[in-house]
Amino acid sequence: MANVKKFLKSSHSQIAFASGISILMIACFSKWVLDKPIHPFLLTVPPLIEVAYEGLLKKNKESKILKTWYWVCAIIFSTLLIMLAHMI
Repeated sequence: MANVKKFLKSSHSQIAFASGISILMIACFSKWVLDKPIHPFLLTVPPLIEVAYEGLLKKNKESKILKTWYWVCAIIFSTLLIMLAHMI
């Protein structure tokens, strides 16, 4: 049980979880709500944010901008922005 808690508190797993949920939200929204599906390339935006976070984390671990919740919010915001842009 302690290993599971340690795993879930890891910044890598939190970012990956947010990115995966984001992709699923966009895919479901595209399939069930929109008349015209969202282009598959836009599904890559949340993982690209995740990759940018991981790349920056390797270089500067002590930077203030590398707080995990900033990047999770960026993934969620990009997801909502993609969905709202296609509704208009």
